[in-house]
Order: sequence, then C-alpha cells, then structure tokens
Amino acid sequence: MKKAVTTVLAILLMGAAIFYFVAFFAYIPSNKFFSFPVPKNAKLVKGKERVNIYDWSKASEENGIPSEYKLVIKSKGWKERN
Repeated sequence: MKKAVTTVLAILLMGAAIFYFVAFFAYIPSNKFFSFPVPKNAKLVKGKERVNIYDWSKASEENGIPSEYKLVIKSKGWKERN
C-alpha cells in the first residue's frame, strides 16, 4: 500500500514538473511590450508601433487562447481586460 501511494505521488509530481516546464518555458518575454509573454512558436505577422499581430496555431477566434497561456500571463502579473 505504501509503495502504491509513493508511486502515485511520484507520478503526480513528475506530471506537475513537466506541465510547469512546458507551460512556462514555451514563452519568451516581449522586448517591445514590457516583457509580455509571447509563445516561442508564434509567428509575427505584422508589427506596428503599438501592436504586434501573431499567428499561433493554439489560439483561435472561436476558442480564444489556451488555459495554460492564461495562467502564464496571470503569473507574470498581467490582468485580463474586456
């Protein structure tokens, strides 16, 4: 029984560590916009003085941005505004 609990805890800990590294290291801080996190694999489509437009396969008009990206943005101190 103790071995099973230890195994489950180890798996959960490894899963949390993998999620952390995938979620938080998949983004780079923007030099132009106060270190706002930008996905590493997003392609800059158009850059202007006050806005950058990216193409990113994980974001869509129908579904918005992934929850993990929202978590990263929030953890960096940014707040969502409507």
